[in-house]
Amino acid sequence: ISATGVISGTVKNSAGSPIVSASVGYGGGTTTTDANGNYTLTGIPVGTVQLVASAQGFQSATQSVTVYGGKTSAANFTLAAAPANGTVTGKITNASSGAIVIGATVSWNGGSTTSNTSGIYTLTNVPAGTQNITAVKAGYLPHTLAVAVTGGATSTLNIPIATGGKISVKVVTSSGAAVSGASVTIKGGSIATTVSGLTSSTGFFTTNWIPVGTYTVTVAKSGFTTQSKSTSVASSATASLTFTGF
Repeated sequence: ISATGVISGTVKNSAGSPIVSASVGYGGGTTTTDANGNYTLTGIPVGTVQLVASAQGFQSATQSVTVYGGKTSAANFTLAAAPANGTVTGKITNASSGAIVIGATVSWNGGSTTSNTSGIYTLTNVPAGTQNITAVKAGYLPHTLAVAVTGGATSTLNIPIATGGKISVKVVTSSGAAVSGASVTIKGGSIATTVSGLTSSTGFFTTNWIPVGTYTVTVAKSGFTTQSKSTSVASSATASLTFTGF
């Protein structure tokens, strides 16, 4: 008995018409359909293989096919049309003041545009499904939000962006000795932000750039009393907090 077999079949669309030049393959080889949507794969090892059919403008399909030595197994595919693309539009605003932001770059992994004089952006030809949209402008921190895109429809996504600052936390004992390894959790901001980390050997923890706004800073360590303080972060500035007697 031969140690290999053959898989043969057709690839059609939902209307039953053949799809020409569709790709059909498994881990060991690939072929394409002819003018009638037919394909044949030869020399396939005996056993079960995962066969994938795909074509431009259609959603891929997969099926398990059992291959028998010296025999031909049938595997026919019907591919559904890929969802139509959609449009995403919205307004870019300053997260602190609510004012419109002109000239912000708004992008997804397939293209970009800029916000106009009204702060409005429009991205066209965006594939249906969940997409991440990022807005950024010089002097502001990038802000990425997810949006559900519906084929043939327009989705609205307003994106606030904020200028940034930093928070520097110092943790010392009542005698002034640095406390290393203390857990620091920072929550708040004009765009909801959470940052966490540990104090260094010198008792310091400093964030990277974070959105301006009001934050709550909590410091904790086993054997010590947990403490919290509030602080405000201003644009291009560093807010400093010291936890003493920790």
